[in-house]
Amino acid sequence: MNLEALENIFRVNLKVKSHEKVLIFTDLIRQDEVLSPKEKSRREALRNIALTLKKIGKSYCKDIMYFEYPSLGSHGVEPPEELWRFAFGKETIDEIKKTGLWERLLQKAITKKELAKLREVVKTQKASAVNAVVALSNFSTSHTNFRDLLTKCCGTRYASMPLFDIAMLEGAMSADWKTVRSRALKLKKTLDEVDEIQIESPNGTKLKLFKGRRAVHIDSGILSRKGAFGNLPAGEVFFAPVEG
Repeated sequence: MNLEALENIFRVNLKVKSHEKVLIFTDLIRQDEVLSPKEKSRREALRNIALTLKKIGKSYCKDIMYFEYPSLGSHGVEPPEELWRFAFGKETIDEIKKTGLWERLLQKAITKKELAKLREVVKTQKASAVNAVVALSNFSTSHTNFRDLLTKCCGTRYASMPLFDIAMLEGAMSADWKTVRSRALKLKKTLDEVDEIQIESPNGTKLKLFKGRRAVHIDSGILSRKGAFGNLPAGEVFFAPVEG
């Protein structure tokens, strides 16, 4: 196992400070899941990586929290209540429950107006939230209210690592993240100045893309800014609709 790559999650990717609170979590294989031997081995390795991260993290900050829960079976499902309490603080979740919107929040049946109300609740309690998260669950929590409220309301830095394979520690995770960021910024600068992109391949394929009202974003692996959210491994330059 490439321990330096794991150390860099604290030292470079998230730039964790000694006084900060960090939450590491992973999901476990359920008894009813049918997996190939190779997939089972990959999934079991996630827990070992997460536990190793927990051990390494103690050298970077005093407050390391660790949580594991049975797999939720698909991406984007809201994690269990206990993880919310670890991440936001018990009092915050109690306040959310007083609004009567807790179940709707977990079921993603909440309206924009209701979500705005909950955001105000979370903001008043944001000091109780963790400063950084390493989400090493097999199934992604990126597109959840859990992640959204943490990053946008609490300023939590969030490293999402779904479908992670231990081989990535020797490959993509061993990247020089400052170089990745520098190259991504250069490409972003180029793409910011064009309206259309044409891609050609040696076999004669030609693809023309029109940027339209889309902004250029980068996912560089450097998640040191307050509220930063991205994937690890990283190195992506992408288009997204302009908000508003």
